[in-house]
Amino acid sequence: MEKNISPLLISGEIVEIFNAIQGETWIKQEFILKTDQAYPVLINFVAFNKAQDQLSRTKVGDTVAVYFNPESRTFKTSAGVIKWFTELKAWRIIINFNPKNYQK
Repeated sequence: MEKNISPLLISGEIVEIFNAIQGETWIKQEFILKTDQAYPVLINFVAFNKAQDQLSRTKVGDTVAVYFNPESRTFKTSAGVIKWFTELKAWRIIINFNPKNYQK
């Protein structure tokens, strides 16, 4: 079967970086990206392991590009209601990204 999914990529400015959370075999960290569109959007990402290492080299105010995959899961509330939530999992972060230099 041929894949017809392109990598998702978005760029913008990091406006907040949260504390990292360490497990036995993993580390994750969330951050907020503000897009540089006419009407900017704030987007929450989570970076695991290698991407978290890339994130650890950034600071608030840096312009970055983020390659990511969306992932949705369900959970059941205490009332028995099924709810969905979606995470945007960053898998590569390019620091000091300049969209003018980006070639598709």
